[in-house]
Amino acid sequence: MSGISDLAKAFEENSKQQAQHTETHVKAEFQKLNAAISAELNSSVKSINSAIQDVTQQHQQRLKTLYQPVMKRLWIGLSFIALICAGLIGATYWYLNQQLDEIQANEQSLAVLNSKTGKGIVVMPGTGEEKGTYYIQLPKSASNVETYQSRSSHLLVKYQAK
Repeated sequence: MSGISDLAKAFEENSKQQAQHTETHVKAEFQKLNAAISAELNSSVKSINSAIQDVTQQHQQRLKTLYQPVMKRLWIGLSFIALICAGLIGATYWYLNQQLDEIQANEQSLAVLNSKTGKGIVVMPGTGEEKGTYYIQLPKSASNVETYQSRSSHLLVKYQAK
C-alpha cells in the first residue's frame, strides 16, 4: 500500500507541476496574445486616424475649391447690388433736389404774383343754387374799396392793401 500511496503522491506532485507549468505557459501565451492584439489595435488606430486625417484634408481641399469661387461670386454680386443702391439713392437725391428747386421757384413766382395782384385776392366759385357764380375775396387788409364800370363794361374793384 505504501507503493500506491507513493505512486499517488508522485502522481499528485506531477499533476501539480504540470498544472503550474500549463498555467505558466497559458499565462505567457495570453500575455503574448494580449501584446499582439494591443499592437494590432494600436496599428489599426494609427491607420484609421491617418485615413481620417487624409479624408478630412481631401474634404477641406474640396470645400476650399468650391467655397472660394462661390464667395468670390457672392462678393461680386453684393458689390453690384451696393453700386445699384448707391446709384438709386443718388438719382433720388438729385430728383428731390430738382423738385425742391422747382418748388422754391414756384414760391418765388407766387410771392411776385401776390405782390402784383394785391396780396391775397382769392376767386371762389359758388356752390348749390349759386353754381356758376364767382366771388372775389379780398384780403383782410383791403381798405378804400370802390367799384367801377370799365369802358368794355367789366366791373373793376379798386382797393388798397396795407
